[in-house]
Amino acid sequence: MANQQINLHFVLGGAVSAGAYTAGVLDFLIDRLKEFMSMPETERKHDVKIKSVAGASAGGMCGAILANGIAKGWPYKPNSSAMYKAWVEEIDIQKLSGLSDLKNGKVTSLLNGDPIQKIAKDALGDMEKQRAKLPDFVHKDFKLILSITNTKGLSYAVNFINPNVDKPYFITNHRDYFKFCFKKNDDPEYIVLNNKSGWNTLQNAAVATGAFPIGLPPVSISRPSELYKNRLKNTGLKPFNIDGEVFTYSGIDGGTVDNEPLDQVRKLIKDENDLVIFIDPFPSERKENKGDDIINQLGRLYTVFRNQSAFKPNEIEPFIPGTDNHQSKFNGFFIAPNRPDSDKDDLQVAGGAFNAFGGFFHQSFRQYDYILGKRNCQKFLKDHFKIPNTDNLVIQSPPGEEIEPELWPSISRKEFKIITKPLTRRIRKVIRLQIGGGMGRIASFITRFLKIRKKISKSFSVHNLISK
Repeated sequence: MANQQINLHFVLGGAVSAGAYTAGVLDFLIDRLKEFMSMPETERKHDVKIKSVAGASAGGMCGAILANGIAKGWPYKPNSSAMYKAWVEEIDIQKLSGLSDLKNGKVTSLLNGDPIQKIAKDALGDMEKQRAKLPDFVHKDFKLILSITNTKGLSYAVNFINPNVDKPYFITNHRDYFKFCFKKNDDPEYIVLNNKSGWNTLQNAAVATGAFPIGLPPVSISRPSELYKNRLKNTGLKPFNIDGEVFTYSGIDGGTVDNEPLDQVRKLIKDENDLVIFIDPFPSERKENKGDDIINQLGRLYTVFRNQSAFKPNEIEPFIPGTDNHQSKFNGFFIAPNRPDSDKDDLQVAGGAFNAFGGFFHQSFRQYDYILGKRNCQKFLKDHFKIPNTDNLVIQSPPGEEIEPELWPSISRKEFKIITKPLTRRIRKVIRLQIGGGMGRIASFITRFLKIRKKISKSFSVHNLISK
């Protein structure tokens, strides 16, 4: 008699630099799941397989790296995975502050996007096809979904009845998704990861979903127009701004329009054996950004967009027992940062400083978040991740020795000045290019006016990331 099969679905929220936390959670969870599924079938009460992953921004980038690791059979040793290399070792503010992208005088972002392209190529660009057989812990119909913001949008004309108005009402949808699988299915939206073209498309989509607006450069996206013509087929509406066989737009951070793509996963759930795991480094209430200067206004505006995109009562309600729309087949679990020996108002991840960009400033910050992710996942699997309405753990392999928390990281004032000097230089260069040549003094004045380094220092000091 075949074992009961539990299917896992991951929803990976946007995290900016705290993607290191999500990476730690996933690395630990996959290692344990791989170990569990390698046990003799007679010793397992059930099987557990990953069926889908949906992510936005940093979560989407983690999902893409996860798919690549799956295709390779997950050959990694502890603290040596592609996830660890990308999120802890490689991404860094000094690299993002380089000037290589400004050689032609064109400015597309505050930070240099070249290092992100290199990380994506290193993590995803060495594949032409996956192994003949997927690992035992992966469902044969595995799906990966990345949310992306379509800056052009799909525009529709709605003709309401009004004899005094001869123009339609226009609506535009900027929410887009890239969908991938390992096995061809009947849905034309899905791109099969069985050749170099598929993996190159995933690489491009991964960079796009993480292209933080203004901070990182947008990514050029070209897709068959046919994919978009019937997106709202149930309404009878067709987009009127699509010409030709290819639809092209600039793609940016998927978290702007769908920071937790839960609905994409919800559509794949069949019954009570499908379990959803939310991983979100920033689940708590975000404190109001009270300043009225330009930087704080921009930060507050982006927070509004992010918060509104996450407000999805119709998608969340089916998972909440006691609500009118709760359905028994929807079972959601949640992993979020829980820093030991901290007060409730303390920052839970080092990457949360400076509007979630803090982790980029030092590897020790990202290392802390990565280890915290592993530690939190270990406790989740041991104490909380149970088959609904039973006391049976979903993943029953031994959790191993308890992962010790690392000390809260901090850097010296001297280190801080060295680290942020290239960033100040880049911002000055960007401003000078934007306002025209020969305006160096004005660029320096604007840079000082924005007080970027001072704002970063204040954020780090408040959260004890700079040693006193």
